[in-house]
Amino acid sequence: MILLRSPYPKVSCPETLSRIRKWLEDCHSNHLQCNKCQLGQAKAYVVPSYILNVAWAVDEVRLEEAPVTSEGISYGALSYCWGAEQPQQTTSINFQKHKAGIAMLSLPRTIQDAITVSRALGLKYLWVDSLCTIQDSAVHKQ
Repeated sequence: MILLRSPYPKVSCPETLSRIRKWLEDCHSNHLQCNKCQLGQAKAYVVPSYILNVAWAVDEVRLEEAPVTSEGISYGALSYCWGAEQPQQTTSINFQKHKAGIAMLSLPRTIQDAITVSRALGLKYLWVDSLCTIQDSAVHKQ
């Protein structure tokens, strides 16, 4: 039974982050279905082409090619229903600019919060659909 409660607007609240860490630990330790996808130890061996480096700078993130390693990488993912045209998305026109850096304050609050949580959980990388997929490229949207 899930009880209704008011959302807590501070995503970096220590209690919230502690709860998230416990959920992740439980998932990686006890959820066999999750681990069949080779996500044990929170490392994925199948990674997207591009990913945001959220550890690059305090007030910016940078779009990078995802590293390819035999050990896999740890990253968070944010996929959300964003509906209408987004003010900040990756296209063929701004692709190189996003590789140079994206100002945190230019991003929607949902993405800013996901970056904040990723950093607090010690993740270096975050995949966000609107930023890590070149939106006007049929090849990248496959």
